[in-house]
Amino acid sequence: GAEAQQMDFTMEAVGDRVVFEARLDVEKLAGQQPTGDSSSERIEDLFPVGLRFYCIDGTESHRRMMEHTLLEHFRQSSVHMFGDDPGEATEFMRAALENADIVILDHNHEYEDGRIQSAMDLVEEFIEKGFRGLVCVRMEAAA
Repeated sequence: GAEAQQMDFTMEAVGDRVVFEARLDVEKLAGQQPTGDSSSERIEDLFPVGLRFYCIDGTESHRRMMEHTLLEHFRQSSVHMFGDDPGEATEFMRAALENADIVILDHNHEYEDGRIQSAMDLVEEFIEKGFRGLVCVRMEAAA
């Protein structure tokens, strides 16, 4: 295990899969009502209402699945999907920097023309430009 930003990380091989786990302590925001039994509490209940998700992925089926899953679990949030065409990367970055609370990036965004953009390049750009939200990188195996 390792510790960074007050998070504990572990990675282990389980059969033919590698399992990555991150744990962190969180506090509920003021004004949220307890649901009673904390063992049945859903993770989405710990997040504020009205989150703005901005996602980029080169695969249409992955975009549809992410959008459906996010809207299902974070019902009062907005989800903005990008990745249909290479020109959207610039628009995605601009829109996400201005509006996003949470950004979800495809690990290796592959365009139809075969060009690949690494999510790590985008992460660096978000950091350099002072993004204060959460940046998540989605791996193909986690689709």
